[in-house]
Amino acid sequence: MFAKIKKRFAALSLNKGFVTTAQVIDALTIQIKENVLEKKHRPIGEILMDLGYMNKEQIQEVMESSVEPRFGDTAISKGFISIDQLVEAMSRQLKQEADDGHHMLIGEILVDLGYMNHHQVQETLSGMHSNL
Repeated sequence: MFAKIKKRFAALSLNKGFVTTAQVIDALTIQIKENVLEKKHRPIGEILMDLGYMNKEQIQEVMESSVEPRFGDTAISKGFISIDQLVEAMSRQLKQEADDGHHMLIGEILVDLGYMNHHQVQETLSGMHSNL
């Protein structure tokens, strides 16, 4: 649902030896131009593939190695909260960050809202780390 990238796609591709720094710069240049001139955003992996620098299998390998579980997804899968409760907590998180620049952890917010207790937060965190 809300997959988080552990490391940026380009950095992982470089680390795996699939692309060179020059190839990443080529792709980033295209991505930036498209963002500014055409108001569209293509994933860097798609651009690297279109340029012939990476193939589908390499893209898939990088994608599989880049996703880690998110707190909210894990809490939902454990039955601690609902999707609506997560959305409410994330909305509060975004609003607070926009208002005063303070980034509260989603677990803290869910406890403050009364949707989770501290034991459930710890169990969720343990579940996230056991899946890595």
